[in-house]
Amino acid sequence: GTGDQLVYSVIIKKKIFFINTQLINATMGLERIEIQLTVIQGEGLVAKDKNLLGKKTSSDPYVEVLCNRKRVGITATKQKTLNPVWNKIISFGIKAPSPFILKVYDEDMLSTPDLMGALTIPCPTTPGITSAWYDIPPDSAKNASGKLEVRIETKFITSQSLVRGNEFDLKGMDLVQLGLAWDMIQGKAVDL
Repeated sequence: GTGDQLVYSVIIKKKIFFINTQLINATMGLERIEIQLTVIQGEGLVAKDKNLLGKKTSSDPYVEVLCNRKRVGITATKQKTLNPVWNKIISFGIKAPSPFILKVYDEDMLSTPDLMGALTIPCPTTPGITSAWYDIPPDSAKNASGKLEVRIETKFITSQSLVRGNEFDLKGMDLVQLGLAWDMIQGKAVDL
């Protein structure tokens, strides 16, 4: 007929076959990006706290992670160190690639935290894992210095529209989600 028909799927030997369908647009759409960002450690951070002699010798650093102007995670504060180890895993999802901003602060019990530096990491545009050291720009805060080691695991969640006769290899996939939707045919809602 002229209208879309029900999509039947059969899974055989880790392949999925779509049969008995009218033409539906063959496009792959990005639904979301799942991010697992690990703030591993810092090195050579700026000293903000003074010792008994009035000399700046240490800091109490923590890292705030932002994406799309929203805080998506924060590490614990590490006391009296310029080389903190956090190993903090922060998981979140985004709709489209957007840079991550990492702000390093010195926690102060009696006043507002002091910014020690900030850096921007672009969102990876391919799925996978990256791990690297990122320099803290010297102009990102007063006397900013040092670097952060960050690991980013990126998973792209996509949707697939179907065309009659298409075949998709499911090798390496543990779970397949198949959804059917409503469509309008000749002004009437039809459950596909």
